[in-house]
Amino acid sequence: MQTQNKICNILSRRANEILEIEAKYYELLKHEYLVRSVEIKKIPNFWVKCIQCHHTLPTIITSKDWEIFSYISDLTVDEYTSKQKVKTYKLTLDFEKNPYFSNNSLWIAVNNDEQQSLSASGIDFKGNYSLQDFHCTRQSFFSIFFGVEDTSILTDPGFVFDIVDGIRIDLWEDPFKYYELSNQ
Repeated sequence: MQTQNKICNILSRRANEILEIEAKYYELLKHEYLVRSVEIKKIPNFWVKCIQCHHTLPTIITSKDWEIFSYISDLTVDEYTSKQKVKTYKLTLDFEKNPYFSNNSLWIAVNNDEQQSLSASGIDFKGNYSLQDFHCTRQSFFSIFFGVEDTSILTDPGFVFDIVDGIRIDLWEDPFKYYELSNQ
C-alpha cells in the first residue's frame, strides 16, 4: 500500500533525526556529567543513598548486595552510537578497595539492537567469595556483571537492558532527587 510506505519512510526519517538530536545533546552533557561526578565524589555515600531511595532498584538488590554497595565510589553511564545507528549504553560502578573482589570497576554494556545483546566485566572475587555468597532469597544484583553465562532473569539481555536503561534515564540523569529523599 502506497500510503503505508509513505508512513514508514516518515517514521524512519523521524527515528534518524531523533538519533542525531540525542547524539548532539549527549555530547553537550558529557562535560557536565564529568563536572558533576567530581562534585558527587565529595559527598559521602552519595550513590548508595541514591540507590537505597530509588523506587525500584532496592527490589532487585539482596541484603548481601548492600554489603558490596557500601564500597561504591562512583556510578557512570556512557552512551555510544555505532555507524549502524545501534546505541550502546555502558553502566560502570567504581568501588573503593573492598574485601569482596579485586575489580576497581564493574561494567555492563547493552546494545539497543534487536537482540539487546550485552557484554560485561565479570567479577574477580577475593578469597573464598563467589557470586553465590550474595544470593539470598533471590539472585544477586551483581549477576548482571557476568553477562549471559546462565539463564537467570538478571542475565536475560532484555531484563538487563531495562535495568541499565532505567538507571540511565532515571538515576543517572538526576540522582539528587533520590539523594534528597535520603536526607528527609
